[in-house]
Amino acid sequence: MMIRPLYTHKATELLLIGPPSSGKRTLARQLMRCTDVFFSINVAESFSSESLGSIPSIDYVMLVVDITNGTSTTLLEKALQGLSPRHLSFQCCVIVTKVDQAGLAVIDTNEVNTCVEKYSEAQVFHVNLKDERERRKVCEQLARLVRINTLQQKGIQPVLLRSIAPPRQWHDSDNPNQSVSEEDHSTNLL
Repeated sequence: MMIRPLYTHKATELLLIGPPSSGKRTLARQLMRCTDVFFSINVAESFSSESLGSIPSIDYVMLVVDITNGTSTTLLEKALQGLSPRHLSFQCCVIVTKVDQAGLAVIDTNEVNTCVEKYSEAQVFHVNLKDERERRKVCEQLARLVRINTLQQKGIQPVLLRSIAPPRQWHDSDNPNQSVSEEDHSTNLL
């Protein structure tokens, strides 16, 4: 794998996969505002292995799960089954949207976590895309994650991060490790 220099003009190819009205375009617009990574974003509402192969060199895949849409888990599972090992290892994350609408939820977030754990160690983000501050913060975290996992962040290797990484599930707040006790965090560092 070749390390891409920070000054490259080649766009980082993103693929956002999720059901209709899950927030893919809102997320894409916010990611395009990030100044530290130059993105080319492709959006898909269904998944097939052929569609992944038809777009040359996808650098990173973001799977969007809408907790108010029952077909989200089916699409998530199908996408996780069809992604290449390269994407499943380091170049994929899951974004759970509409977490502010828990009363309308038809999908339990534990169901999403269980599905993801079967196939990969992808990061899972929970976000309310209607909140400007939260949307901006999550997109900054996503841009940094993409930079690191596509080897654009100088001096940081994704394999090293896996050995000292915080828990897989990040809730957007001022402290992304809010669900981790000090004891749990110290065991992750060993």
